[in-house]
Amino acid sequence: MNQLQKVFNYDGSNVTFKTMEGEMFVNATQMAKPFPHKRINDFITSKQTKDLVNALSMSQDGNSRLDLILVQHGGNKNGTWMHKKVALSFAMWLSPVFHSWCLDRIEELLTTGVSFANQDLTYEQMEYIVFSKLKEKAEKTEAKLQEAKARIIKDAPKVELAERITASTHVMDVGEAAKALGLPFGRNLLFKKLREKGIFFKDRNEPKQEYITKRFFEYKPFEKTMNSTKIEGFKVYVTRKGLQFISDLFSDKKQMQLLN
Repeated sequence: MNQLQKVFNYDGSNVTFKTMEGEMFVNATQMAKPFPHKRINDFITSKQTKDLVNALSMSQDGNSRLDLILVQHGGNKNGTWMHKKVALSFAMWLSPVFHSWCLDRIEELLTTGVSFANQDLTYEQMEYIVFSKLKEKAEKTEAKLQEAKARIIKDAPKVELAERITASTHVMDVGEAAKALGLPFGRNLLFKKLREKGIFFKDRNEPKQEYITKRFFEYKPFEKTMNSTKIEGFKVYVTRKGLQFISDLFSDKKQMQLLN
């Protein structure tokens, strides 16, 4: 967080909000001025406040401590400063209405990241600065959104392929594999391309042993009857691993266009 400081006016009294070491602090001395019947020391020394400070003072690593109540002297630093979490508890102790006002001011600073301290600006100039900051944040958010959309579009084919493979049975014949992978050609041309690439034998639609060993393809027995004659043999099937292998073979867009 950038170092910020801003002075707001509440019921005729200035209340300063500023960041110190990356944390938002509020001038509690100024906070108490509109409420003369209440004393800061009564709040600080109460058991409830001590318990709150003890609970908040340990940093996330559980070792170093964070000073949540500071007493400073000199210039615009003069007074007791409270970390925003303690300051909000103090504001509630002073007045629920004041607590709501303080919460709105803290959210404003944390959202816009704008400081107008010691600047002689008109309301229109301040409004323009705040608008510019919010627009800058919105543009960064939109850029991240577009980047995420681009990644989704880029990865869509991979996701679709994964879904097809997951939805497939353990093995399928070559024609079914061409359909499942969405290839721009069918069974016969796929056989031809596999022969041309040396994956199948040149003279027959059967994979070479090394591709069976790699478990890209399997042989399964089949039988059918033609003209009352029973025919038995073996048929080539593609495994899930083989589906990915074939997809990788024809993943190049230029190559896919030539095959259309």
